[in-house]
Amino acid sequence: MNQNFATRWAVAAVAAAATVVAVAVLPTSVAAVVAAGLLVAVAACGCRTATRLAACLRTRDAEVESLTADRAEREKREARLRLLESAVVHARDAIVVLEGEPADRPGRSVLYVNAAFTRMTGYEPDEVVGRSLHYLRGPDSDPITLDALRDALNTGRPLQVELLNYRKDGSAFWVELSLVPVPTAAGRVDHWVMIQRDVTDRKRAQEDLRQSEERY
Repeated sequence: MNQNFATRWAVAAVAAAATVVAVAVLPTSVAAVVAAGLLVAVAACGCRTATRLAACLRTRDAEVESLTADRAEREKREARLRLLESAVVHARDAIVVLEGEPADRPGRSVLYVNAAFTRMTGYEPDEVVGRSLHYLRGPDSDPITLDALRDALNTGRPLQVELLNYRKDGSAFWVELSLVPVPTAAGRVDHWVMIQRDVTDRKRAQEDLRQSEERY
């Protein structure tokens, strides 16, 4: 929540609270209103008749209800965001957020990586953020798969492939890589979310099975 919005919301909340108090203590008849000395308030708000005053109060009631509903919805959104943040932080799969378009360097810079990415690759976040992921590629990374990855990024379409990556220590590992664009309201790609799942054990089992079948 930015400072300007927070200030406006606080002012609206105070006004709504004041309205609730006024409504709670307002006498029900016009005569009682006069007796209670509320004609000053009527004149101040520009409502010259009891009917106008009632309409004004109904409008304020609606504003209070709207504010309450908006606050409840905002709290729900914040709760969902906290849940999503927890899921991302504690996920076993590596999750990477990339910028939508490349800046002044080859590839798209990393904006965020979760802890699973560090465990999987050996790279700490401060070694990754602001750089592209080219350093994960190595001599046996399939160039056709890399071309497909670049094409998906350039055309703004999702992709799922298997790719051989390299850790910081130089060891190779296989990942199942899913790439999903996050568009703006105008349809432009704002960010990319990349999920990498380590499938090294599965690939080794497949290779062992293939070699076994070739022998027999």
